Amino acid sequence: MFSFFRRKAKPVKLEVVQRDPFRLTIEEWRAQPDLVKMAADRLRDPYVRLMLDALHNSHLRRYTATGTMEQKAFHLCRCEGYLTALKDFEAMAIASAVEEPVESTFERPDDK
Repeated sequence: MFSFFRRKAKPVKLEVVQRDPFRLTIEEWRAQPDLVKMAADRLRDPYVRLMLDALHNSHLRRYTATGTMEQKAFHLCRCEGYLTALKDFEAMAIASAVEEPVESTFERPDDK
């Protein structure tokens, strides 16, 4: 009965924006001095340091895994992944050169 008083909803126009994913590795980040400098500046911020300290203090290693060996192994893997993520985040502020892959020449070292 009250359907006469209801407003009709306007159709929503949805536009999908296609973007290429950003594929930058930590090694490539650390090889660019301007990105390393920006990360180091952010890590010097006391609020960011406080956030990182809170993340370190909330580490999963504080909780003891109980159960089967598989459950304990799963807990250990989660702890390692958590710690690796925190260390990688902090490592973004440390410069490092990208290592070039070594190509084999199949020559003896004394044959030049």
